[in-house]
Amino acid sequence: KLQFLYLIDNPVMVGPMMSVMLCAAVAAAAGQPAHLRPKGGGACTTGLDCQLNGACEAGRCVCDAAWTDAHCEVLHLLPTPPGAASSKAYPPSQNMSSWGGTVVEMNGTYHLYTSEMGGHCGLGAWQHNSMIRHAVSDTPEGPFTAQDEVLGYFAHNAHAMLDEAGRVAVWYIGSGSPSGNHPYISNCTNGTTPLPTRRAAAAAATTAAYDSAADTTTWHVRVGQTPHGPWTTQPVVCNGRCKGPDNPSPTRLQNGTYMIASIFRTTSSGGLWGYTLATAPSMYGPWVKIGAGGQNWSIPSVWPPAKKCEDPFLWQDARGGFHIMNHCYGGYGDTGGHLYSADGLAWHQSPVAPWNATVDHTDGSSTEYLQRQRPKMLMRNGQFTHLYTGLPLHNKNDPFPWQRWCTGSGMTTPDCDLTETHVQAIYTGA
Repeated sequence: KLQFLYLIDNPVMVGPMMSVMLCAAVAAAAGQPAHLRPKGGGACTTGLDCQLNGACEAGRCVCDAAWTDAHCEVLHLLPTPPGAASSKAYPPSQNMSSWGGTVVEMNGTYHLYTSEMGGHCGLGAWQHNSMIRHAVSDTPEGPFTAQDEVLGYFAHNAHAMLDEAGRVAVWYIGSGSPSGNHPYISNCTNGTTPLPTRRAAAAAATTAAYDSAADTTTWHVRVGQTPHGPWTTQPVVCNGRCKGPDNPSPTRLQNGTYMIASIFRTTSSGGLWGYTLATAPSMYGPWVKIGAGGQNWSIPSVWPPAKKCEDPFLWQDARGGFHIMNHCYGGYGDTGGHLYSADGLAWHQSPVAPWNATVDHTDGSSTEYLQRQRPKMLMRNGQFTHLYTGLPLHNKNDPFPWQRWCTGSGMTTPDCDLTETHVQAIYTGA
């Protein structure tokens, strides 16, 4: 039986060998924790059969250090200390919430740029109170200590990297000011958002008005002369659309140019989702969209097994392959996804989640969270060493006492939306 994977302009067929391989991978993924699984050894004919996370040598996958399982489809995450809050990178206080972020290492210091919910609110208030916070630590695991404010509310989904001049460039969505329908919430106290406040805000808000006023669908960059600023807004030049896609994730390619991935939705509340890809000679443009035709996206992200995917993290590997790690709803559950391409044009989506919402601990126990989003990875000496994600603190094991009435994801449930930026080490071979 032949499977179809969508590419930018047309579908291609994946043959019987790949079909058998993917079925075996799906079965394996349901088993052991990542750090206990066999590392490579799956049958292959090219590196694509190893999802470009390893090489195909003598007909078998040989995985890079950061990847494991038969066909290198699972991120090789190491167990964390026991406890639901044991690997919280930020915030240090229990009465604050944050939601993912990017870490940049400079001169032995680790700088986290994260979305912090101001006013001691939870993630449910992100449209009102999210701001970009800079925090520092002597280690990549943290905990990170708050420093300066990169941009006030509303600003969200920080993606930081160094530009050509060695300055810190923080990409984000938002305008740095609140919208009329999503004013700042000031009556939070313990890192969660009170139920009456959430209900009143929801009744007053409309997504269209929010997008227009808060400007969530345009690429923006704040640039600091040092990791601590001072911060200025850097214009981004586009030959095409810079407005429309959101959650931008740029990366520097091996040839010195840049590529960016961002999510595009046909409607603000959802609709059809895909990724817009663009390239540029420098980080700030001019950006030119990849892909022919009148579509606003370059890659549709509605393939099985995932229903919808967002939060892209884009990189190019040492062999020249392209990857997007993301957060997907649907067939994987509410967890990670992985797209890979040999040339940046023809993309394949893994049938196996590269990571899930279960965090394994060093004592053999694990914590099953209800969601895990906003994936970003830290690279050191050419290897990925840490995964940073956004987590709601309450979980399926044993919710905190004040969260025991929580249902659903928690991050969108009033009074139950205490969240953190979580860190987990990746195997490096050492």
